[in-house]
Amino acid sequence: MEAKRKNVLNTLKKEMKLSSKSQEYENAGKVRNKIHALEQVMAHAKVISSQQPEIGNWRKTEKILQGLLKIKNHIERIECYDVSNIQGKSATGAMSVFLKGVPDKSQYRKFKIKMKQEPNDIAMLEEILERRLKNTQWQYPEIILIDG
Repeated sequence: MEAKRKNVLNTLKKEMKLSSKSQEYENAGKVRNKIHALEQVMAHAKVISSQQPEIGNWRKTEKILQGLLKIKNHIERIECYDVSNIQGKSATGAMSVFLKGVPDKSQYRKFKIKMKQEPNDIAMLEEILERRLKNTQWQYPEIILIDG
């Protein structure tokens, strides 16, 4: 994965230089923004993936996350959400749960999307999150990650 990311990054840098040389400054600026966003994602991915799911390492990872997110509370629970659909049809939402950095598959959930079946990931995520947050029997997370 790391090699593919670096290849994409190098390709974008070349594209930015070509756009700049041909005086397509608006496009060069857009590509520069993509490069910056990719570098941010890569930096955060390294932080998270480099840590092993052990208590000592979780504490190190937790401190890094607290710094990145500017929060002081302990991070016990992280929930991740994603929507899957085929052009708006057969839409399903998924929730995965990490407790102190370790996946807890017993708490993973699927959500059947009830809204009108049209390609609108934002509305589908909103529906999932509303339904999840109404369920007071589940512990609330300190962090919610959304793949969108």
